[in-house]
Amino acid sequence: MSAPIQRLFYPSKGSQSPDSLPSDKEKEPPTEQDSGATRSAWVWDVRMPPVKKHVKAGHLLPTVKGAAFFLSKHRKIAIEIHGMASDASTFPVQSSTMNKFLQGELPAIMDDRQVLRDEESVMLRILKEAKGDVSDSESIVSYDDAKSMSTLGVHGADEDDGLYTEGCHYKLEEVKILRIHGRVCEMELGSGSALVVRDLKFKTEKDALNFARVVEQMQSLERERAQRQVQTYRQSRNPKFSHNTPESLSRALPDLEEAGSDETIHLLVEIVGATDLPEADVMSSSDPYIICRMGGRKVHRTAVISRDLNPIYTLETGSLFLLQMTVEEFFACTGGMSFVIKDYDAVGSDDTMGTCTIPHDQLLQGKGERKGYEIVLQKGISKPLRSKKSKLYLRFKEAKEDDMEVSI
Repeated sequence: MSAPIQRLFYPSKGSQSPDSLPSDKEKEPPTEQDSGATRSAWVWDVRMPPVKKHVKAGHLLPTVKGAAFFLSKHRKIAIEIHGMASDASTFPVQSSTMNKFLQGELPAIMDDRQVLRDEESVMLRILKEAKGDVSDSESIVSYDDAKSMSTLGVHGADEDDGLYTEGCHYKLEEVKILRIHGRVCEMELGSGSALVVRDLKFKTEKDALNFARVVEQMQSLERERAQRQVQTYRQSRNPKFSHNTPESLSRALPDLEEAGSDETIHLLVEIVGATDLPEADVMSSSDPYIICRMGGRKVHRTAVISRDLNPIYTLETGSLFLLQMTVEEFFACTGGMSFVIKDYDAVGSDDTMGTCTIPHDQLLQGKGERKGYEIVLQKGISKPLRSKKSKLYLRFKEAKEDDMEVSI
């Protein structure tokens, strides 16, 4: 059995009573935070120069080099496996184990699992040191043993051992290593208009290679999981094999008699509305619209609703769309379906207010009932007034023939 790996953890959050648009009650699904208990994490100290390239007018262009371009900042890079909080395990810290791992003396996967479960997700997080008074304790990233923070690097103590907070995070499918040259790893991070190219400068070349090895192995495990899910889906469509379908996924799959043997997944998705959005404009309001993505592909965009923190979308504003993907394409989007809530700006670029991600099983088990999901707010965006959570309300179900005609 392999040695354990250090685990990050976050303060638990109290239960929140679900907000509701004026209509029937809905069951509150797990939010992205609720389902994000960290089971395992790999952490490195790096220096990060400013972004090298960014998207402008639909093209990836070099960033203009000002005086600050040659400055780099100390950051921590974490690759994390997340799962349901009720099922998370605590892995003890072993300083010698971490040092051996970073020196390449241990395999990339340092716990006893060689597979990703259906409910688990992998993300890359960039952590920055918390400056000054920290009022939002939920944003602080802490460790099982504070003393272990000085043993993560192969050179002994870290540059500091203060508190850290999240700078940004990316799903693993939004992470692409372009090349490694020496101790520098050049990467593409993000998707769509938020795609950037930047360098990570590790302490040693071995650190950079180990980081790339963990990314590669996690991506390999995600591909293997996608293949298993495709197999499970196909077995569920064939009554001869349906008894072999795992209970966790079989509950999410459509009824066999109704579904037939179609190899294309048809989902009817309705964006009902949002509540308590943050004020992104100087006029104490926002002009929200929503982009839906599967993997790096944009599959839908609503119209802009002006000056409304509680927008309700209709057919005229693009509330309804039909998603049609092959089984392979659907499960290859390992991060599920993502909704990006944007604020339209007539001058300059539009601001991202927050995101909401729906996993595969919840998409497949939807029966058309409305569900509310907590929006994960973008860093730097002011929180809503009255301490309420920003929420996105959705409906989704398997599309029948009549649904396909209506949605066209």
